[in-house]
This record gives sequence, C-alpha cells and structure tokens, in this order.
Amino acid sequence: MYLEKEAKIIADYINEPRYTQAVLINGEWGVGKTFFVNNILLNELTDYIVIRYSLYGVQSSKQIMTDLQREMIIKLIGNKKFNIKEKKIKIPEKIVDIAPDTIDIFLKRIGLEADNLKDLIKKIDFDKSRIIIVFDDLERAGIEINEVLGLINSYVECHGIKVIIIANEKEIGSSRISADLPQKFMVAANTSISLNEIDPIHNNGQNNKSSENNYNYSELVNRTKTLFSNDIIYNTIKEKLIGLTVTLHANYHQLYDKIVLIYGHESSAFLLKNKDAFIELFQDLDCQNLRTLIFAVITFDKIYEAIDPLKSKYNKQDSSNLFNEELLCIMKSVAFFSIQYKSGQNIHTNNNVFSAPNYYGVKGIKEYHFVNKYICLHELDIESIRNGLSTYIESEIEKQKTKEEKESLAYYKLTSFGWLDYNDNDVIKLSDQLYDELSAGIYSVAFFKYIIVYLIQLEYHFNKKRAEIKHTDDEYIELMVDYIKNNEPIENQLESLDLISDEKEFLNKYNSFVSPLIKATKEKEVASTNMDFKNILDSEEWAEQFYKYCRDNYNNFMDSRRFLSSFDMDLIKKKLLKASNKDIQRFSQAICSVYDFGNIRDFYNSDSSYLEIIIAVLDEIYNDTKTNCTTKVVIDTYKGKLENKLKFLK
Repeated sequence: MYLEKEAKIIADYINEPRYTQAVLINGEWGVGKTFFVNNILLNELTDYIVIRYSLYGVQSSKQIMTDLQREMIIKLIGNKKFNIKEKKIKIPEKIVDIAPDTIDIFLKRIGLEADNLKDLIKKIDFDKSRIIIVFDDLERAGIEINEVLGLINSYVECHGIKVIIIANEKEIGSSRISADLPQKFMVAANTSISLNEIDPIHNNGQNNKSSENNYNYSELVNRTKTLFSNDIIYNTIKEKLIGLTVTLHANYHQLYDKIVLIYGHESSAFLLKNKDAFIELFQDLDCQNLRTLIFAVITFDKIYEAIDPLKSKYNKQDSSNLFNEELLCIMKSVAFFSIQYKSGQNIHTNNNVFSAPNYYGVKGIKEYHFVNKYICLHELDIESIRNGLSTYIESEIEKQKTKEEKESLAYYKLTSFGWLDYNDNDVIKLSDQLYDELSAGIYSVAFFKYIIVYLIQLEYHFNKKRAEIKHTDDEYIELMVDYIKNNEPIENQLESLDLISDEKEFLNKYNSFVSPLIKATKEKEVASTNMDFKNILDSEEWAEQFYKYCRDNYNNFMDSRRFLSSFDMDLIKKKLLKASNKDIQRFSQAICSVYDFGNIRDFYNSDSSYLEIIIAVLDEIYNDTKTNCTTKVVIDTYKGKLENKLKFLK
C-alpha cells in the first residue's frame, strides 16, 4: 500500500550507512505525518533507539540541545544495558516509567553527576548510528530556521545520528512572519518588487500606477505573506542537510482502519463496517486533515458508547434496522459537523438535548442538537439522549407500521389510476378486497369520493370484465350510505363529496353515484341537528340556549346552506305558543343573527316556508285575546324584522 511503500523507502535509506543526510517527511498540516511516523514508519525501524522531539515554540538552540541530551540519557538507560567507564550496569525495565522525575538521583547513585549532560553522554558507550532523532513541527519553531537547521546538521554530520524531520515546507518561516513586521511591510510595499502572481500594482510586467505606495492594507498583508512565508535560508541549507524528501498526502482509505482501531474503542466494529460512508463525507467536503478525522472518530465513539445499550431494546429485525439506520445518520452527522467545527465555521447548539433531527442540505445529512452540543461544548446528557432517541425511533416504527398497513389496503393500490399497475385478475381480487374493507368500516367518508371515481373508471375502462367482480356499484354505494347513517359526520362532510371536473359526462355520472350519499348526509345532519335542538328546547332557558347555538354554528349553517329547514317546526310552534316575552325576543334575535347579510337567499333558499310558519305562529299569539299587551309590543317589534328577512329569502 501507498504508506507502507513510503515507509519502506525511508527505512531502506535509514538502514544504508552510506546515506548520512537527514530524511524530510513533508506534507500539509493534518495529512497525518506524525501518525505515519509513529504508527507505520517506526514499525520498520525497531532496531533503533528513537527520540521524538517537537520544535513547536522552542525559543533557543540551547533548549533543544538540553532537552535532547536528557531524552537521550533516558532512552539509553531504558535500553536495559549500557556501559559506564568499562563497568556494565543492568537497569530495571521500569526505570523508564520513573526516569523523567528521578533521573538525577539515579545517576548519582551509580556514580555519575548530572551537572553536564553532554559529558554524561560521553561517558556512556553506545552506537550513535543506532539512534534516530525525529524532529517534528519544524515550521513552528520559535527561532530562526537557519539556527534550527544548523543544530540538526550537527547531529547528522558531527555525531552520525540518523535524523528524520517532519515539516510542512509551505509554512516554513510563517511562524515568525510577525517578527519585524514594520520592516517587512516596508519591503512588501516596494512597488518595484513584482510577484509571480497577478499583482495589483504590476500587470504583465507593466507598472500601471504611480511610483507611490498604492496598496491597501489587505493587499499589503497578502504580499507580505507571499514574500516572507517561505524562508529563503531554508532553501539554501536544505540541499546540504536533507538527502531524501517524502511528501505525504492524506490517504483516508489506508489510515482509516488504523485510526479506528486506536481511537474508536467501543464503536470500532460499526465504524469499520461503515468505512466508505465516513470517508466519503471527508472527501466530498475536501477535508484533508487527519486530526479532524481522529476528532470525529473519538466524538462518535463517545456518543456511540452512550447510545449502544439501546441496541438490546431494538433487537427485532424491523426495529433493529431502524436503530442501525439512525445510528448511521448520527455517525454521518458527527463527521460532517466535526469538519464544520474544526474548519472554524459556526454550528448551532440549543437547549434541546434531543429533538427530531433536521435535514441539512448536504447529502441528506441530519442535524442533531445533542451531536452539535457535544462537538462544541463537550456536554453529553446520556439519559436524555437515550430517552429522546427511543421516543424518536418508536415514533418511526409506528409510522412504518401505519405505512405498511396503508400499503396493504386495496384503496391505496386502486385509486388515482393505481389499478393500471396490475393485471386484470389482480384488479378483480383487489376490488373484492375493497368491498370487504368497506364492509369492515375501514374507510371514512373522506375516502368515498375517490372510491366512487374508481368505480366509474371501471365502467369506462374495465367494462368487459366488470361482471367478474363479485359486487355491483350499487352494493358499494349501499355500504357507504350505511357508514354515513351509523357514524358521526366528519367536518365539512358534504364538501368532501364534491367533485370538480371539466368532463360533463363524467361529472354527471359521479353525481348520480354520490346522490344517495349526499341524501344520507343531509338526513344525518337533520337528525343530529334535531337532536341538539330537542335538547335545547327541553331546557328552561331554551331561547337563550338557541341563541348561543346559532352563534356557535353560524359557519356550519352557511356551509350546509340550511338553517330553519333543519329544525322540526312542530316543536318550535309548541314552544313559541307557551313562550315568555323574553323568550320570543331572544328567539327572534337568534334568527336575525343568522340572516344578517343581504344575499341570504343564495344560502338559505329552502328556509322561506319555515320562516313563514314562525311568523304565522307569532300572528296567532298576537291575535289571541288572552295575550298580554306587552307580548303584543314584543311581537310587533320582531315580527317586522322577520318579515323583512323573509323578503330577502324569496
């Protein structure tokens, strides 16, 4: 494989005594250079004593030398046996674990003073050619690059020690770009210096501006970075110091397994199984940073550890599939938002530990608040996450069951021309199944319109084999009528039976099919209204109750286009003949409140005869010799109002 091949090339170079120069492992930040050295390359160099040293932020060459001398002594002692002044000393293996804190005491006990580490090393017999010093983060050193490289060269040339340097060559010099910044700005502002790129001052080698400084701040910063980010001295010394340069590129497919096995403790099997999906996100988002990959693996491992106990709860096939699918979505979410977070982009967190996930606009990525919260804040409310995830999965299981149940019903296979997907025998069987389902009361009135349309389609397009279906159209209609009679009406039931079509013949056919259903609906509504009305009339304050009933059902009257025609006039007549002045007044106000607009005839054209009956009853009361004068005044007042409404109804 690619990285094993590169490791073999470097190992062969190190093992060849004639090669005395250092090895440079180059690559952009995050491609996995250090990981490559620690986990792949050093497996090829097990015969060497390896000293790793990071140059990140070191401020002097003296610090580097002191640190390396101390590390070298610790490593040599940890090598079990070494010679001091022709005396062989055997060191306990555990000394390495305590060496950093107790090395001075230990050395004094065996007769060595630790005041001068350099002299100490001279007293120890060892083969310097069997030592490798790995210098990491060369570009992040806090001192001038020529000083660092000069020191490294002394180990290579003067001491014959093998050296491996890990660096991002593009960034060498950039860590010190802020040093002497005013002077660097002055150089960058020099208009006579032309860069290779298209320069705002120079275009095709011609100066299009005056000799004055015309750079804005942003342009000046960019020119300064271009001029000083790569150290010129480094390029001069490199040829003398470095004998082999290997440039690494992020190779997720090769490193992924190793990373998962090292960092994915609980989730390693799941991550390995879903390797392609994980890597695909990193490639799609052009993320070449291995540290981000490691961060995502560790993050998912912590979340997986919290969620994994639910697996036993969802061990049946259907629920297990849903659980694993959701776990895969969580894994993708962790990978995606880890990349977003590590690249400096803001990701959303809120107070919800778990909520139904939102779909993000990249490859159907789901956004989980608990994932984002852990990535950003390292907060993990395990109990809430488990409860929330369980609730979500169980709701999805219910949705799936409902969907499966629906898909098993004949209605969903036959309507909307779905029957054309089947052969004739299947259509016949499904039609018979539809009848059985209607008999069982599975379908509400909301389905009836589409079932009737299907029956009409059969008449037009399945006429030759229609007789093979066990039941006639009328038998289907009878079942629908029975359902309407035996069940409470749904909201806007009559509207649900309306059909709009430009095909007059088809519409006429539909209306003939649906008319028994409309009739049954109206009868049901009348029966229901009369029942409510009878209950109202039985109450002591019947007129006040009727007024409230009219107010509450105002829209229903308009939708059904029926008001007084819905009520039993005999009951009203009996109640009015015994009504008090207050009841007559409130009852009349209730009627007027419904007929409170000009075009009432368009809605209540069947009500005129019913209103005439009410007016006639009021006349009868008025003409009765026993009627009080006050009652006559009330009747005079409201009879005129009702007669005015009657004019609009006719």
